[in-house]
Amino acid sequence: MIYLTELKGKEVIDKMASIVGVVEDVAIDEEKMLVRHLVVQIDKSKRETFNLGKGLFGGSTKKIDILAEEVGAIADKVLLNRTLAQIFETTDDGDDDGES
Repeated sequence: MIYLTELKGKEVIDKMASIVGVVEDVAIDEEKMLVRHLVVQIDKSKRETFNLGKGLFGGSTKKIDILAEEVGAIADKVLLNRTLAQIFETTDDGDDDGES
């Protein structure tokens, strides 16, 4: 079992061992009591790579939601099953920034 306090701040790594960012928060389905996604603070280089320059209110898009199904393992780092590019391909427009 892992606790939220242990998960927050963990580095997130994609399938190609590329740094995605760090876990900032976790979204839980209250009815089913299941983790739905991780809110990940995106690494600056990834924001530039994926052209995430403009977010809501003109600020940069700094966070994305990564579905729990995309997580392959959690140890010292959070390891994803796919690359960040593949994850963006499955979102509506690649701008799933987690900001509300």
